[in-house]
Parts: sequence; structure tokens; C-alpha cells
Amino acid sequence: MVLCTRRVKLVYLEYEIVCPTFGLRKLGGKSDEVIVSELEFAALVLLGPWNKKEYDSCIAVCGC
Repeated sequence: MVLCTRRVKLVYLEYEIVCPTFGLRKLGGKSDEVIVSELEFAALVLLGPWNKKEYDSCIAVCGC
């Protein structure tokens, strides 16, 4: 898996933002499980251990 970034200009913004771009290629010798594990790790790095929806759900359920 390749993780790159590129600058993108969105219509509703006056400036460019940096967006991650995932390039997935199944390389020889890597199983589907390994590829999924690498993708999940890259997502964890980008999102952190908790995303906003998970945090809100924890607050609603646990009352933390």
C-alpha cells in the first residue's frame, strides 16, 4: 500500500488543502489479510484511536 498526499482545490474553499491518497496494489507475496491490516493501520494513523462518532457513542452509552 502506498500513502501519498496531494494538494486539492475545492470549489467552496479559497485555498488548496492537502489530501491523503491511497494507492492500493496487490503485490506478489502479500495476502489479503496483510493488505487489510496495512490499510487499517494507515487509517488508524490518520484518524487516531477514536473518531468523532465513536467518541459520541461512548458518551451517550457510558455517560463518560
